[in-house]
Amino acid sequence: MALAENIKRLREQHGLTQEELASYAKVTREAVYKYEAGKMIPNVETAVDIAEKLGVTCEELVRGSQTN
Repeated sequence: MALAENIKRLREQHGLTQEELASYAKVTREAVYKYEAGKMIPNVETAVDIAEKLGVTCEELVRGSQTN
């Protein structure tokens, strides 16, 4: 799943832990783990927060950028 892979890849590129991203997005570390594992999809508000923290648009977060 592109979303799961993109969240993990971008989080790691920014040097963030799951805990740090979770804190910013106001979710648990376990939720971030599940997003990255493709076991859960973030709601729209959370996806916007994650995209903002990772410096991408929501579309880029979901689909990936053309430069991947």
